[in-house]
Amino acid sequence: MSATTSGMALTEDDLSPAQEQSLELLREGRVTAPFVAEQADYSLQYIREELTDLVKHGHVSKIHDGLYELVNDPRVETDRRPKSEADIDHVREFIHGIEEQIRKAERGEIDRNVEKLRQQRDAIAEVLEEDEQAHAILEEDDAQ
Repeated sequence: MSATTSGMALTEDDLSPAQEQSLELLREGRVTAPFVAEQADYSLQYIREELTDLVKHGHVSKIHDGLYELVNDPRVETDRRPKSEADIDHVREFIHGIEEQIRKAERGEIDRNVEKLRQQRDAIAEVLEEDEQAHAILEEDDAQ
């Protein structure tokens, strides 16, 4: 485990091999300690300790008893968690839904505030663009 002070973010150099493998699996989605232990070929107790360390340093969140989610990856130079391709597609679909609402409101088919819908769409599109850029960086790193 890292000797870095609790609560402070870890750097890439602070990570143990088990933490790196845990982060790789977490990039794909939520995980349990037994799943990580099996995939990474470490003992369950050791993985629990490593995940607890990542939680203490703010990189992982324990969202339910035994279920972990990535908050931010210390190996990526961004403070936002890159989304998976499926998550990015979901956001694109959400933006498309808002755009459809805008078109219907402009035609008078529904009673909605068009300007507010546009602001929401633009805010979400901005986040999507950041996520796509972070995702592209991770894919480039994986390719190397």
